[in-house]
Amino acid sequence: MSRRESRGTTNHIITMKKVIISFLLALMTTGITHAVSYRGFANLGSGILIEPETDEIHVYFSVNTTHGAQLNRHFFIGAGVNLSLHDGENFYSGYGAIRYDYDITKKWSPFAEVKLGYQSPIHSYETNSINALYFSPSVGARLKLSRVCGLNFGLSYSPITRHYHYEYNYGDNSRSKCNAVFFNIGVDF
Repeated sequence: MSRRESRGTTNHIITMKKVIISFLLALMTTGITHAVSYRGFANLGSGILIEPETDEIHVYFSVNTTHGAQLNRHFFIGAGVNLSLHDGENFYSGYGAIRYDYDITKKWSPFAEVKLGYQSPIHSYETNSINALYFSPSVGARLKLSRVCGLNFGLSYSPITRHYHYEYNYGDNSRSKCNAVFFNIGVDF
């Protein structure tokens, strides 16, 4: 390794150290590092799936579990899986989640949450549902049951992209974007 290459590598290492130290200082000043702990969620949801092109309404069921770190009394970050069931189509999703609770130490605390990941069909009777982005924002309230447990009530939205292939149309394919709105109830621990 020449002196020039060695100097470039050394400068790169120094720059990376500065970035890491700055990031750690930022975490410490926001009070995140002293309060990190495990938190998990298990939710059941039910609602309606609306197909805008046909105005059809379907019943929609969802079950999901999310696990991660409670960064402080307001912020949670984690990952989870979701299983969605409706009219012969079943989807599974893997996602990352970020959640803001107003204050989990209070008896009642409003929250907002966003889940973002990947959705894939499990089984489909009429359609060929396609792999797609999983996006599900939620708002709701948490009832504190104990120091480490709570009951959550929420309203969620999730768009679903479906790909139709009808054999009698000789390969005529079309896509439909559906909107699912559902009510969740779950526990956190």
